[in-house]
Amino acid sequence: MTSDTESKSLLDKQPEVQKSENTQYDSSGSSFDICIRVVVTILFVIGLEGGGLTKNQYVYSWIEKNTNSSSTVFNSSHGNITTASQDPCGGNISAGNEKKDQSLASMWLLYFSLCEHGIAVPMVLLYGSYSDYLGRKPLMIVSCVGYCMQYIMKSFIVYKNLPLTYFFIPYSWTGLCGGHYPFYLAMMASVADKTSNNKKRVFGIAIVETMIGVGKSSAQVGTGYFIKSFGYMYPMIAVAGLFAVCLLIIPFGIADTRATRSTKHVTLLVHIKKIFGMFFSKSHVMSGSVFTFNMALITFFLLYMAASDSSTLGTLYQLRSPFCWDSTKIGWYGFGTDILQYVFSLFVVKCLQICLSDGTVIVYTLISSIAGSVITGLATTSLMLYISSGAGILSVMARPLLRAFMSNMIDKDKQGAVLGNTYVVENICNLLSKTVFSEIYARTQTYMSGFVYLIMGAFYLSSLIIFIILLCCRKREETTINIQIKQS
Repeated sequence: MTSDTESKSLLDKQPEVQKSENTQYDSSGSSFDICIRVVVTILFVIGLEGGGLTKNQYVYSWIEKNTNSSSTVFNSSHGNITTASQDPCGGNISAGNEKKDQSLASMWLLYFSLCEHGIAVPMVLLYGSYSDYLGRKPLMIVSCVGYCMQYIMKSFIVYKNLPLTYFFIPYSWTGLCGGHYPFYLAMMASVADKTSNNKKRVFGIAIVETMIGVGKSSAQVGTGYFIKSFGYMYPMIAVAGLFAVCLLIIPFGIADTRATRSTKHVTLLVHIKKIFGMFFSKSHVMSGSVFTFNMALITFFLLYMAASDSSTLGTLYQLRSPFCWDSTKIGWYGFGTDILQYVFSLFVVKCLQICLSDGTVIVYTLISSIAGSVITGLATTSLMLYISSGAGILSVMARPLLRAFMSNMIDKDKQGAVLGNTYVVENICNLLSKTVFSEIYARTQTYMSGFVYLIMGAFYLSSLIIFIILLCCRKREETTINIQIKQS
């Protein structure tokens, strides 16, 4: 316990700390700046989601046209015989070949993801830590440059109808730029820069996630009609154009929330200590303990393992029987789901925060995630997919709330590092989940196409159990601290 003299000394030093901190942050936070941030975020996500949907459907279409998925089956006594049965969606390939194409498409999408995210892991770590010194805006620019060039290259590949292996070139380039993580990291860190560690930060980060949802929902419908009317090349050119527009806006229209500081005496070793110190040293943790912070990160890891691959597999899942959706129906379903889960759920979370703690709200979001995954996995009709969207209404809010939960535990001067760590976890989850779940999806098509969603539900359940244990540990820590204070 500290003595009265020590306590007074600490209090006397507080103004100096506050003054030092204020010199590190830009005070600009005008309504115009906020509006520009909203516009840029929505444009960026429209490009990201629209490009992803186009890529997923293009890969499946290319495989159908360029692989040996004919309507013949091999019979040892009769040679190659044309089968009269078509696939359940009414195509001119057999039901067996539909499953093979689904499996092959999921594996190609996995390879592309491994290429991009594998390269991005170390880049995001450094980008996040350096942003505490160089500012948040450079991260946004890096991401936009990466994706603008990626879709220019993809457009050329589609135009020339080159083999899918050529896609590794643009994905490698984007990996060097950190993928989309630096952009999201910059937006989340900007909220942390401008808010104190309380419910305002939680709600602010949730709003950023909602803006991401608005962008996704806007892309869903438009991309479906764009593909149906113009094929795959022109949507990719349009996506490259969107990222180019973002590149024109960011340097001149957005104020940085973090003032640039000299990195003259900051070595790579210092950045590495800053990145990993919060996992081992109590000096980095303001609230709770190192143990509870690590448990929160494990919860986030399990949560994102299930969430990161759902959109990619969801497109393939909806294209196959018994749903047999086309690009426009996939787009409208994605639009409705995103509006419900990103926009409406924000108001639900705000209402829950009035009477419940942040930890309890996170518990509800994890329960919603479990319900949505299980119903999707058991779906046999389109109606059940719609019901799953309603059941999972709070599912997308689990990620920003957990991110804010961890942000509130760490010192304000290390927000770039802590949020960088969460995005590295996302990146690693993208690598692992796409490997695991794509393999599960490919191998379970013959007996239960939705089995992979039940496995995702199990991951959500595991994260829920660990988070409940975390809340119990924090409650015990707070009780112990209160007892020590009373005794002193």
